[in-house]
Amino acid sequence: MTDIRLNQPKSTQIWTTVSVLAVVALILWGAATIFGDRTAAEERPGVGATAGFGDHRAPVLPAQAAPFGSVSPPGPRDLGRLVQLVGRGESRVRVHSLWVRTPENYRILVRFDPEPPPELLAGIGPGSAVSFHGYVTAI
Repeated sequence: MTDIRLNQPKSTQIWTTVSVLAVVALILWGAATIFGDRTAAEERPGVGATAGFGDHRAPVLPAQAAPFGSVSPPGPRDLGRLVQLVGRGESRVRVHSLWVRTPENYRILVRFDPEPPPELLAGIGPGSAVSFHGYVTAI
């Protein structure tokens, strides 16, 4: 004898899921209508120039250079740090660079970037006292 089974079609599951999603959307829409929409343009905080930060922003503090001796010994964590280098020139300025000997007996290569005018570098040479503000970088 033939076995006939009645199965519920899968399309009813789809209609149930769509109906539930539609009811949830209506509830959210109603809640936004009653309580307000936090994503509305007039209620959102401003971004950039529209934020109004200039009205109550504190003044910008200039960066303070640390003496190079406080970066002893120089390590990878000191890269990008603003330092004041005081020492004696050990070479002439060549290709925008100068070797400097610090009082802590470090030999440091100082690079001038961007290239300063030649008249500013004319007095720097072997034995001359130098004092620079600059950033620690890797070569």
